[in-house]
Amino acid sequence: MALVPCQECGKEMSAEALTCPGCGKPNKAATDGAQNNRQAVGCALVLLGIVIALLFWPILGGILALTGIIIAALNTRFA
Repeated sequence: MALVPCQECGKEMSAEALTCPGCGKPNKAATDGAQNNRQAVGCALVLLGIVIALLFWPILGGILALTGIIIAALNTRFA
């Protein structure tokens, strides 16, 4: 866990912290990483849903795929 200076106030904070403990400014690198992880989970659910729908149970697979699409869409950044 590395310490990095806050761009706003200069106080040291963890590189994984979502916000600076001194001024509360969001840490963009940590926030983007968390968002990318949630988007990856959504994509994995879509793929899992498609496989389950094709091989085992279409209703459950459809629900998983739809849930994955929603999770991935909610965590997509539009530059």
